[in-house]
Amino acid sequence: GNFKFFQPLPKVVSARWCPRCNATEIACVVTGPLCASTGEAPTDWSGGIAGGSVLALEVANMPAIPFGPDGQVLKDAAGDMASIVLSFGGTTALRRVLFSTLEASGLEFD
Repeated sequence: GNFKFFQPLPKVVSARWCPRCNATEIACVVTGPLCASTGEAPTDWSGGIAGGSVLALEVANMPAIPFGPDGQVLKDAAGDMASIVLSFGGTTALRRVLFSTLEASGLEFD
């Protein structure tokens, strides 16, 4: 018989935003209850549009992304590198990968 399967599309399951972020902090928007830079709780599912802020997304149904200790995307065995683009009328740079498993990935954008 023929084997068929369904590959669900990626889905954002969490979005947290901080108005200002210290680049040396380790994923405080995702792991901590408070932003290390402002001492305030990040907002869920809403945020500003000005620069200097950080948006952390948890995305389900994404392929695992190879990344280094600094959160930067690594090349795979074939020499290819994953590319992630987020657009809200303009492109937003991927700052780092926070975590990546077969179930979900955490991504941080400037």
